Amino acid sequence: MKFKLNSLHLRVLISTGLVLTIFFVLAAFALEKGFQQSVEQALKEKLQIRIFSLLSAAELNLNGVLQINEPLPESRFANPGSGLFAYIISPGQGLIWRSVSSLGQDLPKTRLNKPGVFEFKHLDTQWYMISYSVIWEAQQGQENKYLITVVENARFINSEIAQFKTTLRSWLLAIGLISLLTLLFVLRWSLSPLRKIVSDLRAIETGVLNRLEGNYAEELLGLAANLNALISS
Repeated sequence: MKFKLNSLHLRVLISTGLVLTIFFVLAAFALEKGFQQSVEQALKEKLQIRIFSLLSAAELNLNGVLQINEPLPESRFANPGSGLFAYIISPGQGLIWRSVSSLGQDLPKTRLNKPGVFEFKHLDTQWYMISYSVIWEAQQGQENKYLITVVENARFINSEIAQFKTTLRSWLLAIGLISLLTLLFVLRWSLSPLRKIVSDLRAIETGVLNRLEGNYAEELLGLAANLNALISS
């Protein structure tokens, strides 16, 4: 099928293709952003559970220092290079505990936030971090503040998001191509009455027909009548 630069076919295809492209790009962006937020929310909830599991294993020793009892509820905390580590700091004592899995890792800088409030951050392309401040009352009535931080590697999240993006874009591209092919078929069928009247006019020019007598679309009946009047005059 050939298209002339000033043809209706080409104009409609270009304009519709542009609209479809913008729509699919915006749809892909929205879906990818929504999926990333849902995955990060799920990770946040999982890290909150890690915080609570550490709190369940924590207690103050006789000296009033917070300690974490072994074995830890999460086995990955005991494995260096597991991609999950935790540490606890105190404003007055500094770093008081870090998991074995944090060996060789640079501990992110943290600050005390409002007690009972989770602070979730995406540090960079590699790590997600969640912090939780608590106030622990010693037997002497002294209140000690602690900040518990759990950090997890983002490689699984990034892999899941990348896989979703690849699948989504492949499907959107396939749907876009099918939509354009369907549009081409519908456009050709919709403009067939115009091609019929043009063909009949050429037949009149060559003397094959004397007037337009085809079964034209309702919208073209007025045009056919005016052309027949012009031919008769």
